[in-house]
Amino acid sequence: MNKLQKQKGFTLVELMVVVAIIGILAAIGIPQFSKFVTSAKTTEAVTNLGKLAEHIEAYQSLNGLANANTNLNTLTENIAANAATTPAAIAAGTAGISTVLTTWGPSSGTKFAYTISTLVDGSYCITASGTDAGATGYILYSKAEITTGLVGWEGHVNKTSYMTDTAPTVNGGDCVAATGAAQ
Repeated sequence: MNKLQKQKGFTLVELMVVVAIIGILAAIGIPQFSKFVTSAKTTEAVTNLGKLAEHIEAYQSLNGLANANTNLNTLTENIAANAATTPAAIAAGTAGISTVLTTWGPSSGTKFAYTISTLVDGSYCITASGTDAGATGYILYSKAEITTGLVGWEGHVNKTSYMTDTAPTVNGGDCVAATGAAQ
């Protein structure tokens, strides 16, 4: 028999190099994947916000700005816990959006609550508040398309507050994005 048989296998150094490479890839990949998942969740809200804006516009056209201001101002819609739908609740402004805009409803299984933050003379700001435990930030939709001046706006939508989890402020029908620490 051959006295000097060679053993085959990996050395400890080779295994440590492979483990280090996997660790580096994980350190880079996991945060990027997490950001991607959070950003992907915003698609539902952006779609619903656009549809809601169309219905608000139609309601304003049919009922006039004064009625729209009165009937839609500060309404909220949350599929998990819908607001009251009685005539008194509608008059008090505590009814769900879909009880006034009967042709609109958020997609089923929504991860967002929608609020018409302000409605002033045809101008409005709609806020989608995340209700998912993993992401509870805010997405804004402004009637006016924002092209310059405010950070994070892409046309009518701003997702910055969703990524930062900081409540936005609303000023006279215009959405103003807040800033904060990344979640």
